[in-house]
Amino acid sequence: MGTYAGPDTLVVLEVRQNTLCLYAQDGRLLANHPIKSGKGTVVINNNHRRDTSAKRRELQDSLKPLFTNQEQAELFLESIHNRYLRYSRDHAIPSEDASRG
Repeated sequence: MGTYAGPDTLVVLEVRQNTLCLYAQDGRLLANHPIKSGKGTVVINNNHRRDTSAKRRELQDSLKPLFTNQEQAELFLESIHNRYLRYSRDHAIPSEDASRG
């Protein structure tokens, strides 16, 4: 389940030691980021820039042979990705590992 609910989404920001914590209004931790000291220091998480679509496609293609109906497998794997956008890869890797025995 995604956490973004549109442009009117409100979060609670809190600084704990050298970490910026973002919480949903119900208190769930959404993210935390280190706060770097020093003026003009740019902190970048390269994962935000990465194109993960090719890797996701490779993973889905490696899982399809585990299903008897390839067409249904494609629909199923796409629905998992669409429903759990941020976590579909995490759900698929244990399945791939299990298939290897």
